[in-house]
Amino acid sequence: MRWRERVLLLTAVVAVGGGGVGSAVRWPPAAPAAAAEAPARIVLPATGVAATPVCPGPPTLVAPPGGDTPPLAGVVAVGALARASAATLADRPLVAGAAGLGVLTLPRTTAGPVTLLPAGSATGSATGSATGSATGSATGSAPEVSAVQLGLARSGDARGLAALACPTATTQTWLVGGGTQVGRRVRLLLANPAAAAATVDVVVHGPAGVVAAARGAGILVPARSQVAVQLDAVAPDLPTLAVQVRARSGRVAAALHDTWLRGVTPGGADDVTGAAPASRTQWVPGVSIAPPSGSGSPAQADAPGAVAVRVANPGDGPAVVRVRLVGAAGSQPLDHGVVTVPAGGVADVPVTGVAAGVWTAVVEADAPVLASALVGRVLADRDPAEFGWATSVEPLVTPAVLALPALVDGGGRAAVEGTLALTATGDAASVEVTELDDHGGVLRVRAVPVAAGATATATLGAGVAGVRLRPPGAATPVVAALVLQVADGAGPLIAVLPCRPGASGGGSRPEVVADVRLGLGGR
Repeated sequence: MRWRERVLLLTAVVAVGGGGVGSAVRWPPAAPAAAAEAPARIVLPATGVAATPVCPGPPTLVAPPGGDTPPLAGVVAVGALARASAATLADRPLVAGAAGLGVLTLPRTTAGPVTLLPAGSATGSATGSATGSATGSATGSAPEVSAVQLGLARSGDARGLAALACPTATTQTWLVGGGTQVGRRVRLLLANPAAAAATVDVVVHGPAGVVAAARGAGILVPARSQVAVQLDAVAPDLPTLAVQVRARSGRVAAALHDTWLRGVTPGGADDVTGAAPASRTQWVPGVSIAPPSGSGSPAQADAPGAVAVRVANPGDGPAVVRVRLVGAAGSQPLDHGVVTVPAGGVADVPVTGVAAGVWTAVVEADAPVLASALVGRVLADRDPAEFGWATSVEPLVTPAVLALPALVDGGGRAAVEGTLALTATGDAASVEVTELDDHGGVLRVRAVPVAAGATATATLGAGVAGVRLRPPGAATPVVAALVLQVADGAGPLIAVLPCRPGASGGGSRPEVVADVRLGLGGR
């Protein structure tokens, strides 16, 4: 068998399952400089990626090999929403309601990933894109599929509301968020839902560029398993962080779990999902600003309750970046909103002097960049703080769905308040919003008008288990996110979910790379 045929065979999408085991690993020692120079890497056309979201399960339950499993902090649930009569979550079927969308919520009390498996997504084509571009767009409409993981802890070191739009297994992911200062713990979760092992390289980026000592080359993720990498242990003292996960073989679903303990005071917790592909213009919806009464947002990005826009530069040269916000009345520039980000570097732009409300951050640069936003909450300086990570998204031009699993807290359903943030990236638009209950039934359908170049909000009703968005079309694209909040006596808890089309819809596809170190690049 020729090398190209072997590569296409090994990178095919194979059947996936809902089980899995969790383990924690540390990276192998960095290779010497001479050994690190690998033979030529051969870029191959990307194959199709099946829409199979993978939720990592409770990250606080992932223990090192031989270690004791810690108790679960708070409650965790995974929810799924799909337009597929045969869709399953952890092998349990989704039952479709009157709207034709299946809904399911599962509480999670054990470690290990679970997979949402839509009908017809068990296999993918290994050759369908063999003659296409490595970064070409997929064709056809995106499937209406969503899996979301929510975690809620009202006390303890991991106090916070954590939300993750569960990612699909792919060959490359950028995670823009987290930090590794003292008191902060960032865990990289790598889940492999396939029947064959995956090998990935992980590169950490900090304020000054790539952190050479923190290269994770050749991390093995066994079939239908999950591993965790403690980034705060291998790349400490980074106030800003971005992580590139790139598969040499197979595919993995990658996410970050970020917790912060400020001395003995909880500083919040949230999950970071993959950012939109690098671009000269990035949209980050769901930047919710609500400073304590009588004060503004902190000027320091690492202060309790701070709001900041994070920019990562994956290029080989510096990038000049301008950050502005788009709200209900249109665009507003930021004080000190123009920064230069060094090659491979990461920078935070604090958001100050901006009125309370829900905004969308717009990042414009002279080179392709990645973006996210830190959304902070605090009642007073001495109170527990909380934060959420909003991530960049591509504009919606086709219908999209977002699951909202129910959390059972204190014997009843936790009151999670959801606010949709919708921003028209061009002309005015009207977005049809359908709210669904736990059985897939329709609770409400309404049209939400969005002015040109502005942000509109819509509050979801109680008991909503999922939402479906129908934008007008390609002529009037919108970006969307769901801001989640839980009231708590010690201070509000917050998280932000990006709203995206299905994984195999439009947008750039990651390249597949053959690496001769794995025997895939032979003559």
